[in-house]
Amino acid sequence: SKYPIKVILKNGQIKLCEHPIIFHALINNCKNLEIKNETLILNEENIQFVDWQTNGDIPGVFIMKEYDIIPVKHADVIDIGANIGDTAIRFIQNGANTVIGIEPVPKFCISAKKNIVLNKMEDKIKIINCLVGRENRTIRTKFKIDEEIGSSALAIPDKYGEEIESKTLEHLISLTNSPSKILKLDCEGCEYDIILNTPIDTLNKFQYIFVEYHDGYKNLERKLTKCGFSVKNNTQNIY
Repeated sequence: SKYPIKVILKNGQIKLCEHPIIFHALINNCKNLEIKNETLILNEENIQFVDWQTNGDIPGVFIMKEYDIIPVKHADVIDIGANIGDTAIRFIQNGANTVIGIEPVPKFCISAKKNIVLNKMEDKIKIINCLVGRENRTIRTKFKIDEEIGSSALAIPDKYGEEIESKTLEHLISLTNSPSKILKLDCEGCEYDIILNTPIDTLNKFQYIFVEYHDGYKNLERKLTKCGFSVKNNTQNIY
């Protein structure tokens, strides 16, 4: 839909929504959200965001609370697809010890770091500008960014593209300290390469793996079941 849009509430009031976040706040009776000088403020959580207009998933993370089903308390989280830092910040709010946020798109990395500083979580969240692959190496790539929503980016190998580091999941695990580890994947298709090509003993170092998939899940389910995970497919929050 094109914004702004008019919303008629049950009590007959008419509200003008200038952004999807405002729409989601209205329909979910979320009254703790305000915008000041382009900074989005969630008053009850005492959280603020910049660069939220076309990036991140504030409705899903903070209004619908989609990631709250993950038991992150006292765990270290590897957050692949950190975007503007919204999920990483939510994980810390929910009791995670630390978050290693992986974000390959440079401009999203800058936004994530700004939001982490804004919310005084620099000691708990580390953002790394890299891809996750089968080996630790430097590659050249370009990013195809979804211009409709801005928060979706696909990495395409390109010998004339920008240099970026590729790190293995095993390397990222070595950056964590807690015996309890959780993996979150929302990386626009890279979930297949990561899950299907990572050794079973590496995946078994995680207590929980949360995957947003984009092209079916059966092959992911087979691999994770082989690793000993009990797999649950949850589609109720797709919108």
